[in-house]
Amino acid sequence: ENLAPVTPANSLVYKRILPIWCLSRPRCEIVHPIQHTSFSTLYMLPEMLSWLSVSMAQPPAWRGVQHVPPELQTRGKLQGAPPCLKSFKKQGRGRDACWHLASYRGKPIDIDVLLQLDQNPAEPCSKLMIVRSQPPVLSQPKVGTNSAIATKWCKAGHMLLACEEQASALRGMFVREDLRGQRLSKLFLAIWLRMCKIAGVTPCTRTINKPLLSLSLASFGFTPTNSRGHLVEVTTARRYRDCTAGKPAPSARTAYVRTDFEVNLASAYMVDAATEEMLRHGDLKLAGGPPEFRQALTLRGGFSITTSQQRVPHTFLAPSIVDARAASSDLLESLQRRIAAVNNGAGRRYRVITLVGFLNVHNEPGDPWCTNNVVEQLDHGTIVESIREDGVWVCHDCGGWSIRVYNGHTFLAPIN
Repeated sequence: ENLAPVTPANSLVYKRILPIWCLSRPRCEIVHPIQHTSFSTLYMLPEMLSWLSVSMAQPPAWRGVQHVPPELQTRGKLQGAPPCLKSFKKQGRGRDACWHLASYRGKPIDIDVLLQLDQNPAEPCSKLMIVRSQPPVLSQPKVGTNSAIATKWCKAGHMLLACEEQASALRGMFVREDLRGQRLSKLFLAIWLRMCKIAGVTPCTRTINKPLLSLSLASFGFTPTNSRGHLVEVTTARRYRDCTAGKPAPSARTAYVRTDFEVNLASAYMVDAATEEMLRHGDLKLAGGPPEFRQALTLRGGFSITTSQQRVPHTFLAPSIVDARAASSDLLESLQRRIAAVNNGAGRRYRVITLVGFLNVHNEPGDPWCTNNVVEQLDHGTIVESIREDGVWVCHDCGGWSIRVYNGHTFLAPIN
């Protein structure tokens, strides 16, 4: 290793050359410049370089979920692109390789949606790269290097996705600064939601810390999963750490951060309506059908079955038909139970509005002034979801009952 300090002494730049032997790559050298403002931050170097070496040595997680046919298991490590993307047109090569999923022509801009693989070693991930609809620029490699010709797209933004077996989770979003203010974040969300609907996967998110992204998700019907997520005022702040501390003004726009988001049964219709409203200003053309998009959003499947697997006797298919009918019967009973619960007040969302301090949560309905049966206390602005209702009392997901209206004041305001 070589550590070369550069003057002035209070602003040092270190170049650390770290040789790494990777299982699937030849020996390489990484030049990693890190700038420090003081000598006290030098302790971060081993930790950062340790993380870098681990992430480089481990293969991407999407390779671990690929099904390798028996005839290929003895041929060494699986290389190349995942077979789940073979139905889409590939563009670029190497680390710049991407697959064309969809095209949108209309307001506010014309864009193409490309899928790019993520090298995350912890979980299978991908990136939806949003580019302007114009031919890419091929940049020549530097003289004296062995790097391939790189493809430069006119990027409008991107969406980071975690690829689960039955869901597609949004990890983050970026919109180019000169294109902001044109509702592009909602357009990106609408295209992603349409893909999820076609693929038959559940849209959800990881922890969201951007107030503006949280506000866009709420406009589509997404609800926070953490009832104690932080409610912040929507300003020009890009992340939660940039928000102003304190309770938001009553007339201010608010959004929840530091929480995951999901689509529940009560808001599913709102997601479809908001998606249709956003996409009616243009023409969205998808490059595949339900099976192809399910494989692309989950990064699973794609191998074609062999001839021996195709010729299955009908006697082997009979048990699966019986299982499908039993599953349909269980689904019908589950839906009937859910309808009964909704009729009893389940699935309604309320925001806590306190006069002073907090709102008590009791283990049973009765006297709102009783403190012997208080199991929890809710802060102002907390969002709860009802399980059932009994008059003015609401049993919610925070572990008990709370009074909805008392003495002319609404403690639990419904969220439409």
